[in-house]
Amino acid sequence: MPGTVYIIGAGPGDPDLITLKALKVIKEADTILYDRLVSPEVLEHAKPGAELIYVGKAPGNHEFTQKEINKLLYAKALTARTVARLHGGDPLFYGRGEEECLYLITRRIRCKIIPGVPSPFGAAAEHLIPLAGRDIASNVLFSTGTFKGGTKISVEEAMNIIRASHHSVFLMATSSYKNIVKASIIAKGPDTAVAVVEKATTPESRLVIGKLQELLGNEWIPSPPAIIFVGGGPRWRLEKINAQYY
Repeated sequence: MPGTVYIIGAGPGDPDLITLKALKVIKEADTILYDRLVSPEVLEHAKPGAELIYVGKAPGNHEFTQKEINKLLYAKALTARTVARLHGGDPLFYGRGEEECLYLITRRIRCKIIPGVPSPFGAAAEHLIPLAGRDIASNVLFSTGTFKGGTKISVEEAMNIIRASHHSVFLMATSSYKNIVKASIIAKGPDTAVAVVEKATTPESRLVIGKLQELLGNEWIPSPPAIIFVGGGPRWRLEKINAQYY
């Protein structure tokens, strides 16, 4: 009988944010495939002799294509009882976990999803940027900043998203950062609050927060991975919180 493949969310970076269920499977797995945003400390829980395979994809540098990863998962499931596929964040939140699971179950391989803390939730909690709530935002809209094939989100596309929400969150947005800033100024005005979190929940995490007018003419570009928050959450954080005590 083929083994079972577990598509696992390893959390946003901090190894302590992984779930107990995910940790249990990692300790039992015969083979573990992991991407570049998975903390090395998480892999230390693998049992002795477990096969560890790096299948990470960096912007513009894909050692494995998604099709190759799908095929590798299938091949490993034919010989291993338990296969763990680790994604940074949550596998169903821009993680392509659904593509991997679909590939497997259509080939009669058992596949289970174990959720993880998505990166924007980790970044928001780390820096006290509420995503939605009373007096903050009645809705929040998540968007990628980079579409399939590496196409950057345009100013017009970002503008439509920002206008449609009280709080907008952009992931995978380093390359399209300037377009998002321009769109935010057009859609909401230069006094709109914005927050950028680099490398959320890791020791290198950094928060840049302020009003859009403060970023005008600034040539700074965030380092990947970065998450951009526009609107209600950053505004509340700027108005209400003295960062000295958080």
